[in-house]
Amino acid sequence: MHRVAVGGLLPLTRYTYEVNSKDAAANVATSTLRSFVTLADTTPPIVSLAVNGAAVSGPTVVVSAAASDNVGVAGVQFTLDGNPLGAEITTAPYTVTWNTTQTADGSHVLTAAARDVTGNTATSTSVTVTVNNDTSSLTADDNNFRRILTTSAASYLSAGGRRPSSRAETRRSIRVHYRIGRYTCRSGRTR
Repeated sequence: MHRVAVGGLLPLTRYTYEVNSKDAAANVATSTLRSFVTLADTTPPIVSLAVNGAAVSGPTVVVSAAASDNVGVAGVQFTLDGNPLGAEITTAPYTVTWNTTQTADGSHVLTAAARDVTGNTATSTSVTVTVNNDTSSLTADDNNFRRILTTSAASYLSAGGRRPSSRAETRRSIRVHYRIGRYTCRSGRTR
């Protein structure tokens, strides 16, 4: 008796086969057509989530997942705080780019849900990340900062702005506010 293992069969699918055999004298025999139906696939995919760091910021944070299945992965859907993060990814590599500047600073939960071709699903272990897009700690080159400050003050005064009346008022009043994209940055007093 001979046995052959056949892999890659789809669940709940009818397959038809025949067997050809040849003996030592080169006599050939062919069986009648036979068929069978494969069992239903009840095995869910396996999925794990990877994020490039526990603290994230900026417009380009790559979130990726590894997914596998005994029949085939149909897609992976990433979620941020339970809401879809982009569209379902249907081909490997399973990655999505997350623009964290559109997410509030603080703690957030990411997951990835994989779906196989027969509809079985599995969800990764959640990963908690901290979004920190606060730019108040940005520093500037002191000479460049003073040049910008001097130019800005001169422009303000030439446009009719009031000069500070005392040295104490000057120290209190010279604060610089500037904007980079959607961020407003403030400096302390300068000399």
